Amino acid sequence: MAVKSFFATRTAAQMQRAEITHGSQNLVDRILELEPDTTLVVDRDIIQERYQHNARKHMKHAPTVKVRRYGSIDEVIESVRRGELVSPVWQREAKFNAVRHPFYSGYSFKPVRGTDRRTRKISLVECLNAAWSYAEMHQAGEPGKVRPYDNAAAVLNIGADVFCTVPSRTEGREDYEFIFRSVPVIDWPTKYVIGQSLATDHACGSTRFNIRYRYAEDKEDSRLYNFCAHEIAAYMNIMDYYKTQHGSWVQLSASPFALPTSFTVEYYKKLCNNVLIKDVDTSGDEKFRKLRHGEKEVLLWALVMKHGHRRTFFVDREQLRDYDWKIAA
Repeated sequence: MAVKSFFATRTAAQMQRAEITHGSQNLVDRILELEPDTTLVVDRDIIQERYQHNARKHMKHAPTVKVRRYGSIDEVIESVRRGELVSPVWQREAKFNAVRHPFYSGYSFKPVRGTDRRTRKISLVECLNAAWSYAEMHQAGEPGKVRPYDNAAAVLNIGADVFCTVPSRTEGREDYEFIFRSVPVIDWPTKYVIGQSLATDHACGSTRFNIRYRYAEDKEDSRLYNFCAHEIAAYMNIMDYYKTQHGSWVQLSASPFALPTSFTVEYYKKLCNNVLIKDVDTSGDEKFRKLRHGEKEVLLWALVMKHGHRRTFFVDREQLRDYDWKIAA
């Protein structure tokens, strides 16, 4: 089944027919400077040797940028009373701006309440793909459904359940349907605690087969909750719903999801359409292929390291609707 035209990218063969330039150093600058009709061939491994230069192993075992872990609800509330910036966006900014290498598999945070205390992990690639899907939904005039179940006093402390649908990227495939749990609804310090417990019952291929067994040196448990692009795009729709229906910014202020700027989107488009990796097989033959998920992740963290959080992942979600995802001519 074919991918929808909105999500089409150049094939490796198409990229090889463009003007070719080679590089292995200063990759962020080289990629940002690429013209639409130019392809950069990267002549070195992007994934570290400790992960056998394997992008899949990198995404499963490389460290995450750890957003501040709170020990209890009382700690969060006391931090708010002291005037500290506990909103997830400010917490992310502090951590993103402290990045000193790009070899991360995403960023993470931990719930401080509830029975599901699994570490939540979010890949920057999934954030970009979510923004891509969100733009497609709204530019096509077919946003997903949002149906909240929030009419109960308990939502102050545990959040709401919200039924969501998100269209597939594939032509002819049915929408994904799932329930978001622990969605913050009420503007109270507990919203930050509630937002850290977000989870869904969604199970696409990206999440269902993301099985991980930790390395001996890994400090956190093997059991992670990995958010995928479908879930992040659905949460963007939830933010839209509450802003439109209730004038509420709670869902945005307590959101754990990084929203990419247009600067980052243009860079990501080049990763998808203007960059190839040169592989050499056991017989010495050269082969050229597109970037894999883990390689894009490293190059996105390299962008964050060079340009900081404000330039790369600090944006109002309303702007995301209008981003231009077309392949440059």
